[in-house]
Amino acid sequence: VSTNIAGAVVDVTYAPVGNLVFDTTTVPAQTNNGFYLFTSGGSAITINNVEIVGGNVVRITAASTVSAGSILHVGFVSATRTTINAEACNLLDSQGDAVVFDGGGLSYPMHNWALMTKSTLSVIPISARL
Repeated sequence: VSTNIAGAVVDVTYAPVGNLVFDTTTVPAQTNNGFYLFTSGGSAITINNVEIVGGNVVRITAASTVSAGSILHVGFVSATRTTINAEACNLLDSQGDAVVFDGGGLSYPMHNWALMTKSTLSVIPISARL
């Protein structure tokens, strides 16, 4: 839905069905749950923490200030992947807690997984958010 930067903090707001969850059972645990930050020049920005706040926001706390023009990758960082579950994302919503596909006895939860994305971040002045 949106991204906001405040110093070293990037908030990524989603529109989940239910709440957001990090799943490390279906998809093996990924570095920073599959979130990556880069400067506009392509240098990696160290991430100290990735957490879910308020049920619908992923908060990424970097080791340094994240500036406008920085790049956020969700679930991938390269154009080619050669390993299954590499550069994946652990983020999904909790829709599958209530909606389950049971064709042939599979009992498969129908969660909505975060899409693999690459986004350029911009700073929105606080006055514009009010």
